[in-house]
Order: sequence, then C-alpha cells, then structure tokens
Amino acid sequence: MANTKIDAKTIIPGLNSNSQDWKAFHEVLRKRYGRKTANAIWTTAWQKRGNASVNTTTLRAYMRDQGLELDASNWESIKDTGIGVADGIGDFIGDIVGIGKWATIGVLVVVIGGSGFLVYSVIRRPDKYASLASATGAGAAKGIMKV
Repeated sequence: MANTKIDAKTIIPGLNSNSQDWKAFHEVLRKRYGRKTANAIWTTAWQKRGNASVNTTTLRAYMRDQGLELDASNWESIKDTGIGVADGIGDFIGDIVGIGKWATIGVLVVVIGGSGFLVYSVIRRPDKYASLASATGAGAAKGIMKV
C-alpha cells in the first residue's frame, strides 16, 4: 500500500474553498495514491471542511464518477436528475436535427411551454376558443356535413 501521509505540498481545501478546489484536490490525491486511497482521504477531508455551498452539481457528478456519492438535498437531487435528462434529450435531438444541445433545449422549452399555455387557455375559457374551432378544419367539416 502506498504511503498515505499527506505532505505540506498537498493543500487540503479550506472552509472558503470552491468546488473546483475540491475536485483538484481529489485529482492530486488520485494521481499520487490511486482512486481507493484518494477517496478515503478526500472523504475524511470533506467531512471536516466541506460545506453545502460547494456541493455543486459538477462536483457531485465528478465524485460519482470516482465512486463516491455526495449527499445532496432533495432539491439538488431533482436538479441533478433534470440536468442529466435535459442533456440526454438535447444531445439526442440536437444530433438528429444538426443543431446544438442548448438550442434544442431552448426550442423544446418554447414549444412545450407554448403548447401548455394554449391547453391551459382553452380549458380555462372554452367559450372564447369555440369561434376559433369553427374557423378551422373541425368547424368547417361540421358545416360541410350539414349541407
């Protein structure tokens, strides 16, 4: 087993460190001691000096890839899942259509949001939209059938 003493050159992130500092700290440990020992050292340091403000989606994703699962609030867990799903959908559709992931996600938000607003409006005031239905194919078809 490798020597697990941390020398003065290896700086453990402090209370004011950001998530990138914690990620860089783990990368140094992993290169020096290997993943298993790095994870053990990193976890001990995190328990003593880590804080919720640096427990970001990026840090959780990186640490998950390293075999560690950081605790997250319920909201953060939902956000992580949502980001993963949105990335996957954006990549998939973006590859098919030939536009970027974020442009695809933007178009989907506008289309789904607009459709949702339209459905909400029709449900809320169906009488207002009855004249619109008569001017479209559905209303025209009823008129033709009566003749």
